[in-house]
Formats: sequence, C-alpha cells, structure tokens
Amino acid sequence: MRIVNVFVLLLVLTFCLISESTANVYRVPGDFNTIGDALSRASGMNDSVIVADGDYRGDDNTGLSFRRTRITLISENGPANCIINGLGEENTGITMESSCELSGFTFQRFAANAIVINGKDDFNINNCLIERNTNDDSTRSAVRITGDCDRGIIKYCTFRNNSTPYGGAMSIVNNAEITLESCWFLNNSADNEGGAIYISIGGDADIFNCLFTGNEAYLNGGAIAATLAGVTINIDFTNFLSNSAEMNWGGAIYKDGSPQINVHNCILWDNTADYGTQIATRDDPERLRLDLTHCIVEDGDGDGQNGNWLGEDMILEQVRYERGQRDPLWGPDNYFQRAESVSLDAGSDTAEELGMLNFTTRVDLAPDEGVADIGYHYDLDLFPPIGILVGTVINVADSSLMQGVDITTSLDQWARTTPDGGWTIPGALAEVPFSITASFPGFNDSTFHDVVLPLEERLEINFGLLHPEFEVSTDRLVAASELGDSGSVDFSISNNGNGPLEWNTKLELAGDSNVEPWTPLETFDVGARLDEGIGGVAFALDHYWINTAYGDTVNMLFVMDTEGAFVDSFPQTETERSRTGCYDIAFDGENFWTVESDSVYCFSPEGERISGFEADSRPTRCITWDPDQELLWLGYSTTPIHGYDRDGNHVTELNRLGARFRDLNYWPDDPDGYCLYMTARRSNADPTRVIKMNTTTNDTMLVHRIQYEVGNPAAGYISSEMDPYSVNYMLIAEASGNNGGDRIEVLTMASNTSWMMLDSTAGSIAPEGVTPLTLTLFNERFPYGDYLGMLTIYHNAEGMEVELPISYSVGDVPWTDPFIPNTTTIESTYPNP
Repeated sequence: MRIVNVFVLLLVLTFCLISESTANVYRVPGDFNTIGDALSRASGMNDSVIVADGDYRGDDNTGLSFRRTRITLISENGPANCIINGLGEENTGITMESSCELSGFTFQRFAANAIVINGKDDFNINNCLIERNTNDDSTRSAVRITGDCDRGIIKYCTFRNNSTPYGGAMSIVNNAEITLESCWFLNNSADNEGGAIYISIGGDADIFNCLFTGNEAYLNGGAIAATLAGVTINIDFTNFLSNSAEMNWGGAIYKDGSPQINVHNCILWDNTADYGTQIATRDDPERLRLDLTHCIVEDGDGDGQNGNWLGEDMILEQVRYERGQRDPLWGPDNYFQRAESVSLDAGSDTAEELGMLNFTTRVDLAPDEGVADIGYHYDLDLFPPIGILVGTVINVADSSLMQGVDITTSLDQWARTTPDGGWTIPGALAEVPFSITASFPGFNDSTFHDVVLPLEERLEINFGLLHPEFEVSTDRLVAASELGDSGSVDFSISNNGNGPLEWNTKLELAGDSNVEPWTPLETFDVGARLDEGIGGVAFALDHYWINTAYGDTVNMLFVMDTEGAFVDSFPQTETERSRTGCYDIAFDGENFWTVESDSVYCFSPEGERISGFEADSRPTRCITWDPDQELLWLGYSTTPIHGYDRDGNHVTELNRLGARFRDLNYWPDDPDGYCLYMTARRSNADPTRVIKMNTTTNDTMLVHRIQYEVGNPAAGYISSEMDPYSVNYMLIAEASGNNGGDRIEVLTMASNTSWMMLDSTAGSIAPEGVTPLTLTLFNERFPYGDYLGMLTIYHNAEGMEVELPISYSVGDVPWTDPFIPNTTTIESTYPNP
C-alpha cells in the first residue's frame, strides 16, 4: 500500500485552481498559527487555507468548521505529512456545513467524529486518511454524513482501523446523498451493523470503484449495512474481500427491509457470516430489490437460499491477483488481475459505455477496452508517465567524486549519491518541465532549470559543485566609548573558495539580557485613578501620554512618568468638545498625532495644537506613524487602512483582510518586514489577536493572542525607548468601573538590539573577495558599564555559521574633562580672598 507524500495529480489540479480563482490564500503556520484561525479568516468565496507539514492537535486545530461556502482546506504535502490529531479525546475533527473542499489530511484518534458533514450543499473530500477513530456512541462514526446534503464526493480516501457501533468508518443518514469513488475501506469494525458503512433513514450512496477488505461487524453487514426505507445504493466495479459479520447476516452486504441496492460488475469473495456469506437480505418479500448482475460471487445465490437474494450473470470462479510492477500514487498495489482471470472482458457493457476507458485491471497498465473487466480498476492517472534520471556529482576543485550529495527535483523526487558519486531516480516523472538541484553542506547548490524527461527514456544529468571558504578577521568585537558617545569596530569577512559566499547576520543580546516575548512587565491602573475611560496611550520623551475618553468633563491628555506619577495634563486638541474625546496617539519623533471621529490633530509636547485635517473614512479611532514611508496609518474596525502624509494628503490604502482591528502600531525593526501591527477580535468574548502586516504586499501574519480575565485589549503603542534591552508593547485593557476601570498593560515584545548597528547585514562575496564591515554601538539609553551582545554570521561555506561575542564598555565622564575637577581637595582660594 502507498498513501502518497504528495498526491501529484490532485494537488497540481488543486493548486492551479487556487492560483487562478481564489480570493485569498492563507497559510498555516505562515500567516496563522492554527488551522482554526486561518479558517476563521477565510471569509470569501473561493478562499483557500494551505497547511504545512505537522501534527496538529488541541484547541483551534480540532473542532474545526468552515464558516463560509466555497472554502478549500488543503495540506501542503499530503496526508502522510499533515495530521489532525484528536489524541483519543471526545472531540470532533472538522464539521463541513457548506460547499467546501477538504484535501490531503490524516484524521486520527477522535473519540467523537473525525469528520461531520451536515449541510444542504455539495462537498468534496480528496486524498485523506481516516484512521484509528473509535467511539461507543451509536450516533457517531469516523465520518458521519447527515442532513439534506447532495452531490457530495469522497475520492481517493483511505479508511482504516476505525471502530464505532454503527458504520465503523462511515454512516450516511437523514436523506444525505454522496458518491464514493476510488476509496479503500480496510479493517474497520462495528459493534452492531456496517463494519465499514452504515446507511439508513433515506441515505443514498453511489459506490464506484472501491475496495472493502478485512472489515467486520459483530452483527450484520461486514462491509455495508443498509436499513429502513428510502435508501438507495448503487455499487459498481468494487471488490468485497475477507469481510465478516461475526454473529449474524451478510459477510459483505446486509439489507434489512426495503432499501434498494444495485450491485454490478463487482467481486465478492472470501467474506464470512452465519447466514449469507457474501450478501444477506431480510424482512423484504421483494428479493429483487437487491439487483445483482455481472458479478463474481463466491457460492452464488444458492437459488435464494444463500442469503435470501437472487442474482443474474454471476461467475463463481475466484479471481487471482498479483502485485503491480509500478506503485500507484494512491492505494494498494496488489489487486491487479492476472492475465487468465475470469473477470476480464466479462462486464455488463463496454468500457466506453461504463466510463472505464481510463482505467485498468492489468499489470501492464493496458487500458480497459471492449467489454469492461469486472472488479476494482486502477485509475491510469495514478500512473503518470515516467523515465529514468541518472548522473554523477564531482567536486570542481579537484574533480573528485562526491558521496552523500542530495539530488532533488521540483516534482518532489529525490536521490543521494553513492560512494562512486552516482545517483539514480528510477521512476522520475516524464513529459513535465522541472528543475533539479544538487546540494551538499558547505558547497554551492547547482541547479538545472526547465528540464524535460522524455517518456520511458534515460536522461543523464551531471553536476560539478563549487565551494566557498569563509574567513573572518577577528574572533570577537570589542569597543569602548564615553557616556553619550558611540563606539565602533571595523572587521572583514572574506571568501577564499571557488564559489560565491552567501552570508547574512543576526544581532542578539547575550546571556540573561535576552527577553521572553509577551511577558507582562507592568500594570498601571490609570482608569481608576483618573475616574475616566482611556482612549489612547503612547510612550515618548521618557513619559507615557494618555488620552481620556467618555469623561463627564473636558477630555484631557495626561502625562505620566515611568513610576506612574502624573506630571502634567492639558485639554485635548479637538475644535469643539466631543462626548467621546480623542482616541489613539502616535508620535512622529517631534510631535504627537491623535484622532477623533474623522478628524486628525497634531500637537506639540507642550499641548499646543499645530495642524490637523479631515480623514476620508469615518469613524477613525486608530492612528500610528510609519517612519519608513513618513505616513500616518488611519482606520478602525471595518474600514480600510488609509495612509496620509503630514499635510493630510491621501497617499495609499491597505485591505484589512477581514480583521476587525481595534488598534494600529508600527515597529520599523520587525525582523520579517511586517511592520504594521494591529490588535483584532470579533467580539469581547473572543481572544484578541495581534496581527502584523507587510505594507508593501498587504500580507499578514499572526503574532500572538492576548486574553485577560478582566478587560479587553484596545489601543496601544510599540516602543523601543522604554528599556534598553527590550521592545515593549503597551495596551489599554478596557474594563468597567466595577472591574477597576481601564488600565495600561506593558509587555515585552522582543529583544531590543537597536543599540547595535551593522552597516551591512547580508551579501554575497565572489571567490577571493573581501567585504569590510563596521559595527557601531550606541549608548544614548545606557548608564556607564559593560554591555554584551552576539553577532552571528550565517553562511553557506563549511561550518555554516560563526558567533562573534560583542563587548561594549561605556565609561563615565573622563577625568580629563576641563569642567569637572579631578580632586576633592581645595587647590586654591582664587578668586576668593
């Protein structure tokens, strides 16, 4: 059996559809940390969520649901690599209530339902593995399909080792209509009926080209049980092998009452039961409600005595199987029929009429032609055209053969060189353009692009690898300066190899100076002290600046020192007194900016109004200063994010991408280049998400979640000025007077390395080249003392990285300063008498 890493055809098709027709594509964990968060953001028709490899478990990765129609949830590399794990707990994996698509996941160890489909629209589930889900509730199954859903399709899915009271793998009830195509039900069990599938109360199913092997029901229907009126099941080109109803009826199929079951071109063999080893019907005088023709059935119908049913054009001879010469991209490889099989050319009509021309039962992969073969067929699309890729890899420096070099293609094919430097990919995809790369630690990658392998041919590709050599002129960086000055260190990196040296850097604090992000630092209960609501907060010029809002008197702006003492206040700058007052505050390095409704005001640190303008959007409660583009970003909750210059000219606009943001902040030193931060939540009961946006691409990333027991995060500010070692995120936590009023929460966000500046942070050095570098160290926020940091240089030469400790000594005012005496003794009484 092979459940593929990347199901090439389905994923290629799906990603093509995504690239051409979707409104938005969200990635986990690239854009969101959890699948639930990404699905919550996918709010438009044709949005897609792509999930990277991983074992996803816990809150927001289980109990999932599609909130909108036409959403695609797909894994990046197939079910073998992307697992949604219930951990044996009584929860559900995902609920599909809309027209959505699910592709490429493993759902395992759910004690409720792994997948619930409960809607009126169509759905698609492709290339999923449903395994090891167990429960003892008769209303649950690994996959439970209910409601009035129609046109649902489940294709290329494997169901194995699931166990429930009814329908070990799947239950279809309450007028649900689905199609199962090319699925495999293996070793599932039911305590009562339907070892693999239970269908009842008007459920309908078309089962096409599937495999049922080793399933077991304690009572009836080792593979399938159908009960009650209104049920119709059409089963075509399907194998039922080695299923059992341990204590009762129907080793493969059981029908109780009036369901209509049509079985054509199927194989039923080696199934066991007390009564009706292959099929059993009961409580229905109209036996022909089970319509069976052109099937291979062990022991036949026994003139109605072997299970109370009759069939036509049956074959009673066993089919022999063999393993294929090539693995299919999905499913088992051991159900090819031997050349002398009685099932060949024995079907009910031609392959063309029955839609089987692109299928085969034969090891040589000859397509089904003429009269169709009976039984399970392999889809020829699961056997893409192939050829052979071969080659060698040498070290260009000395022409030696290289062992252990990884050869990878853009079609997810892989090989590694042997001691003689050779490599082979025997089943490489043919007739499809691809790139192929040779890589080895310490050497430059070598890549050929737009390669096409001819069908069933051998293509030789040889690589020669270059290698850089990294050398740095020092093993540590030491500088000293006086207080208020800056220090610097000059050094260089060089490349003595024969290939380009690629390098980049990272500056960090050393030792205990590093901070843990999102650690609470301080709380200021300013709302209770002021008896006012708080509209905005900023930190600048070594003080907190706080807007009050919803006050009974004139709304004020208060200035608070770092110890929490109020040192100044003045009335807010609005032209007329407003009920709400001003909200958010921004600082552009010289003056402050604030907003009230659609009005934007600029005021000096002394509280004097300087300028203002009217914004295009209303309401506007959020504002932040972007020093990179010299823009004010404005907006609130449901408005776009607008960019204005200081003169009030509208410059640009960003899509908020569905985020109901309560705050805007800007951090120019964000390591990912996503500098515009916002806090967002749907309601006060939901956690607040901290999201950051790239203002060039409009892409977003989830940063953190914040939820307080009392109060909801609102406006805030990011500052690198509060602490020389950390960047801080301060937020207003809105709370009622009964809960203590609004307060300011201060958290760490990142280590503050802005006192260390490298004049170049990345680059490429040609062979025999040298790059000079200067590290500048600033002490404007430090007292005198010794400060430690670390510069890590990452590179593609042998060793891959080097660490250079940074030591910076800041001295007190020098003793030679002419304005400060260098002794405490009285040297002279002059000019005194």
